[in-house]
Amino acid sequence: MDDSPKTDRREHRRLELTNLVAYSNFCIEEVTETMNISMGGMKIKTEFPIDENASLDVALKIGNEEFKSEAKVVYCNSREDQAYEVGLRFEKTSKAHLTLLGQYLSSHNQTSLKTALPHKIAGQDVS
Repeated sequence: MDDSPKTDRREHRRLELTNLVAYSNFCIEEVTETMNISMGGMKIKTEFPIDENASLDVALKIGNEEFKSEAKVVYCNSREDQAYEVGLRFEKTSKAHLTLLGQYLSSHNQTSLKTALPHKIAGQDVS
């Protein structure tokens, strides 16, 4: 058994925020809740399992605006309540939507989340 401490390899800090989020692909369409969210992705709770590496279109209501992105499923874990936790990584997001998300996250974080966007988010160039 490996007793070494696990390190969080995420590039962006996650905030435990609950928001309604819609997601869809060619065979699934559901409205659910976020469990946490960051500049690089989000964890959502779903009623159905979703295959790893599946692409989803996600839409998150932020105030009077809507954040949209294409996301990739990083993992899907079953829960004791017969639901699933699905980790999503944002893959294709406009600069305007990343700015909107950054402003939203910084307004909910009183510590060290940077308000200035980096040039790369989750490996994608946003220049």
